[in-house]
Amino acid sequence: MPSKFAVYSFVCCIFSFSLAHAQPAPESRALIKSFSYQCPLDPADPASCGCPVGSAQGMLAQDGSVFTVTYERFIAEDGPNTNPLDARKRCQLVLELDVPRGYQFSIERLNTTGYVDLDPKTVARLAVRYKFRGANREMNLQKKYVGPLAQDFVVTDGLIDESKQLVWSKCGKAHELTITTELHAKAKGENNQGYAAIGVDLQDGLLIQTLALKARKCR
Repeated sequence: MPSKFAVYSFVCCIFSFSLAHAQPAPESRALIKSFSYQCPLDPADPASCGCPVGSAQGMLAQDGSVFTVTYERFIAEDGPNTNPLDARKRCQLVLELDVPRGYQFSIERLNTTGYVDLDPKTVARLAVRYKFRGANREMNLQKKYVGPLAQDFVVTDGLIDESKQLVWSKCGKAHELTITTELHAKAKGENNQGYAAIGVDLQDGLLIQTLALKARKCR
């Protein structure tokens, strides 16, 4: 069965963007100064690169409170005529923020929008992990899809703890937030012939993540 998605070669990378020309944020808002994306290598948990050089773009709202990143080649797929290395894809987004003195920040909302295409009895997963620089723990979100299924998806999450409260950064001027997104497709299916894919939307060819930042006075 031919793959329903194009298969791309990849090079593990680090790609950085400066957002220095963005309009300054209001005093109560965190401002994203720059962002970079990379494909971290983890021999204990291998995954292919979901964001090769030039395949991700970022855009910051004028008030500095909403950041959108689009991925053009973030696809995990498994099944006949696919590359086994493409069954799991990972990309890490690093945001450098300039937080006004006396304020701390959190992610009020993170929307991940894409497409899932699953034959009967196949499975796909979306996993997102968040971590502040220097923090002792990271927060995570996992979403599982089971075939048959072929549809767009929107997964909404926030930087919250077990009690559903927002997790805030430490007080200070500058902070770094790392968001690691992983896609995993597993094609068991009937007679092991099923096809599974999760990633970019078939209509616009993009996987989109939108972050809504929130700031408050230090407590």
